[in-house]
Amino acid sequence: MHTYFFQLGTTSKLSFAELVSVVDEQSLEKITDQIISLETKDDLDVQELQNRLGGCVKILQSLTVLLAVTPRDIAEAIAVHAAEGRINFAFGEFNRGEEDKIDAGEIKKELVLLGRSARFVDGNRSGISAAVLLHQHKVQEFIVVTTPSSSYLTRTVAVQNIDDWTVRDRKKPYADRKKGMLPPKVARMLLNINRSFDESEKRVVLDPFCGSGNILLENAVLDDAGVGIDLDKNSVTGTIDNLRWFSETYQKPHNQQVHLGDATHVPEQVSHIITAIVTEPFLGRPKPKPEQVPDIFRGLEKLYLGAFKNWKTFLPNGAPVTIVFPHTTVKDVEFNMDHLIDKLLPLGYTTVSGPLKYSRPDAIVSRSIYTFILKK
Repeated sequence: MHTYFFQLGTTSKLSFAELVSVVDEQSLEKITDQIISLETKDDLDVQELQNRLGGCVKILQSLTVLLAVTPRDIAEAIAVHAAEGRINFAFGEFNRGEEDKIDAGEIKKELVLLGRSARFVDGNRSGISAAVLLHQHKVQEFIVVTTPSSSYLTRTVAVQNIDDWTVRDRKKPYADRKKGMLPPKVARMLLNINRSFDESEKRVVLDPFCGSGNILLENAVLDDAGVGIDLDKNSVTGTIDNLRWFSETYQKPHNQQVHLGDATHVPEQVSHIITAIVTEPFLGRPKPKPEQVPDIFRGLEKLYLGAFKNWKTFLPNGAPVTIVFPHTTVKDVEFNMDHLIDKLLPLGYTTVSGPLKYSRPDAIVSRSIYTFILKK
């Protein structure tokens, strides 16, 4: 058996839901909110899996079970599993509670006593960042992961390519920050969750509120076909520019269409090919005045209900809809879309995932992510 550990990002619940959607759920075990273990008979293609996931920071592979967690025991295990020659390493530890931090300098001393030349790159208790490790090609990162039954010495075998995510987040030609933008990593997580419920033979994703096209861009990375529509002409033109930029930057074609249209009246020219919907709709003003919130949520509920009614007319039976809903609290009164969800059940929409909470720092309006299945 092979044991792997996934280090999830800050949106741990959403990241875990994504991981479950991509990896066999029965083989996953939550060690902490951010550390998930997986036992499998076969080796994983860890780089392919890491590239697919939006919410995973690192993938670690177990090298051995430690009989004792001391610098000497760790050094002996590293000496066995490191390549010949000088050992350039970083070190971290997870889930050791109130235990004293293990000193990487002491591990280095023990390696020298074992006859191995060693140098360590200093980091925090959980190791060095994925951004640093990505560029430190000669550095091996070893991390001790403690579970209720054992302590494992692991090696980091894949890291999130933060450079690539930053390119799609900040380098594309069109962005309208005033409207709010779904981060690429979150867009990827939504697509992966939705994909696990899509049983169609030829997947075509619709984003009926496409904005600047982040969902379509991540859909293009996944090589799935997609359609985006938006009421705003600038958004449509901007998304087309972003998709053109994507093809030029990554030297690969994309299979995404973009049309001017209304989410409550999806154009017939594209509606017949859609198998799934992934979208962050208009969420209202990002910083509304407290007295405006009730009217904003009533208006959004009306908009969303009209959209769901329209989508029912063309989505195939069993189609998944993954959507972001707003929620906020004003003077101890919570505003959300629970009333809307009650109205969706008679239309044939059943909740299969959510609510998964996501919010930006200091945001007044937060996000709740749901996935529905349409049963006709």
